[in-house]
Amino acid sequence: MNDAQRAQLTLLIADDEPENVRAYARALRGYNVMQATRGDEALALVAEHPIDIIVTDQRMPGMTGASLLQRARAVNPIVRRIVVSASALPEELLEAINRGEVERYLVKPVDAEKLRTIVDGLADQYVRMLTQRDRIIELQDQLQALRRDGVGPDEGELLERVELELVRCGRYRRPLTLLVFDPAPHVDIKRVRELLRELDIALRVGARLLVALPESDLDGARIVWDRLRALMPDSEPFFRECPKDGVRLQSLLLAQSFS
Repeated sequence: MNDAQRAQLTLLIADDEPENVRAYARALRGYNVMQATRGDEALALVAEHPIDIIVTDQRMPGMTGASLLQRARAVNPIVRRIVVSASALPEELLEAINRGEVERYLVKPVDAEKLRTIVDGLADQYVRMLTQRDRIIELQDQLQALRRDGVGPDEGELLERVELELVRCGRYRRPLTLLVFDPAPHVDIKRVRELLRELDIALRVGARLLVALPESDLDGARIVWDRLRALMPDSEPFFRECPKDGVRLQSLLLAQSFS
């Protein structure tokens, strides 16, 4: 994550001790920092501004940190959440976990460098999640466009499955390999599907044939191609292994290019 991306993230610091707020703000320079010294004051900021990351004390006037995080998640489900506390009492820890679904629980005094490292790590995750959410929206728009251009409902459902597998691959780093035939060979696609597993996907996208193989690496995909080769002996697919190849989702769905 670069400085420009960091500056676009709004970070809320909530602690009833002003010296802690100032210390955390110094440690977290580079973010768009908002400050509060009461729980209800922090909640008002959550309601008025798009908050991306929260660092909150557990014990504050007006509201506990766990309750603040619970309310904040209702506004932004992917807000990143850190609780700091003067103690590690089991009941406070359980409240933070059960109500605020806290991601990090730090006991005071908080080391500034450690806090910075934790926040930067959560911020990196947050930026990736935002990117994935934007891609999902983009892919949904592309899918609707393809349907308007005459892609039948069966093909549309298959495209949705490919979309979900691509997102799953990028988010959870699960293997996924694609065979792309350009142009598509003259073959009965039903015969292709008969040679695939239930979780595999084969469909035509324009003038191309796409075979998606979830949970298969490149070696596994070559085994599948050996089974399919007899159906299309004059064709040779492009092999693309996700996420290693870094294939662009738009390119995969529309089968326009492979960079």
